[in-house]
Amino acid sequence: ISTQYDAFDLGVKVPFADRYTFSANYGWGSLDNKQTVGAVGKYNFDVQAYQLALTYDLSKRTSVTGYYADTSWDGSKAARHDSYDASLLGFGLRHQF
Repeated sequence: ISTQYDAFDLGVKVPFADRYTFSANYGWGSLDNKQTVGAVGKYNFDVQAYQLALTYDLSKRTSVTGYYADTSWDGSKAARHDSYDASLLGFGLRHQF
């Protein structure tokens, strides 16, 4: 089977203004299968994703986070081509015991 997979991920976390932390992440990946494998056939996929987050420390052990994430996927399998895009906005509360 002749399959090639490439991936890249880069993230950063930056504390600022005493109680805030900004986080960002970007990732990219590619999968390419050049041979027919049973019923699956030839396929290739590309994906890109990024996330942005802001955390506020309410106390030494409790924080609240808001984040945004976006993912796009593009691929083909045999003669079929598909694309997919998704976005997510979320909030979280964390307490460390």
